[in-house]
Amino acid sequence: MPWSRIVGHEETIARLRGALAAGRLHPCLLLEGPEGIGKRLVALTLAQAAHCPQAPERGGDPCGTCRACLAIDASASPERTADNQTEHPGVRLVTQSRPDERETRFGGGSSRGEVRSQITVPQVRVVLAEGLARSFSGAPRFVIVDPADALGESAANALLKTLEEPPAGERYILISSRPSALLPTIVSRSVRHRFRLLSPGQVRRALDVAGHGQGAGPGPRVDLDLVASLAGGRVGRALALAQGPLLERFRETRELLFHSLEALAAGLPGGTFAVVAGASFRAKEREDWVFGIGVLEVLLRDLAVLRADPGATLVNADARARLEPLVDPLGGRAGRALGVLDAVRSDLRLNVSGRLAAERILLEVARPEGAR
Repeated sequence: MPWSRIVGHEETIARLRGALAAGRLHPCLLLEGPEGIGKRLVALTLAQAAHCPQAPERGGDPCGTCRACLAIDASASPERTADNQTEHPGVRLVTQSRPDERETRFGGGSSRGEVRSQITVPQVRVVLAEGLARSFSGAPRFVIVDPADALGESAANALLKTLEEPPAGERYILISSRPSALLPTIVSRSVRHRFRLLSPGQVRRALDVAGHGQGAGPGPRVDLDLVASLAGGRVGRALALAQGPLLERFRETRELLFHSLEALAAGLPGGTFAVVAGASFRAKEREDWVFGIGVLEVLLRDLAVLRADPGATLVNADARARLEPLVDPLGGRAGRALGVLDAVRSDLRLNVSGRLAAERILLEVARPEGAR
């Protein structure tokens, strides 16, 4: 993809392009920041810029359409990464994959199975052996580890030995949303580039670049401004919402929660509200409860924001007329309930049931101001 088609992260991209053009790209880069904001896209475009035959005459900008660029894109496809394969010798994406028969020489199993939850030692050693076996072509090979958080401790130590003395022609790009989870010794050997959440306007432009302009495509028309607002600065989430079904699920859950909040504001007893609102999630799986908590969170944030600033920009901008009457009766409760959301997320990380986590936040909303 040409650099001009990547929305946001201009300073980081400028530094990477400058280092590549000057031949001073560090052997190990750490791209860190929230999930779904384009870190992998930047890493792949960097690899394309190094291998695209048209890039030099384009000022280091890959064309995105030549054989090399298309092969590098294909190397990051779910099918190739799940099978631990690549389409271009100049790039290797290392992520959770199925067991690979090549791993047997490094102590791994040869049976094919489901995608693993971690990146393993034999998997890392296969990739390192590929690097030793390749003929040096002058252009670097980019080994992209995404997510680097998925490296098991032993796999991380196996990679660390290579990072201490990187082979000529090898560049390692570690992608992480939790750099604190990485070995400090790996972080210390990396040049860190921090990526930040995009603004709703940038997310909207990214949707246009991806071909979602004016809600184009099959199926019902999608409100892309709402999608950009709901995405929370993450293009990946915006692209998922723009497909339609996820956005429709959000709308349905939000409508049910709106009815419950409006009833609470009109005098519905708090205990009854918690039961009614909890049932509105219609949850069977833990993920359903987590999704419902996320929908409730953006409603509560908008109520708390409106209470502080009636003219503020809202996430649920299309529902302002329904939110404004709820500010006086529920705005204070919303702000207080948001204060326990971090604790609710901690509960979820500890594998507490989604139902119990949702009930905790709903009971906080139901509790009148001043009540203990």
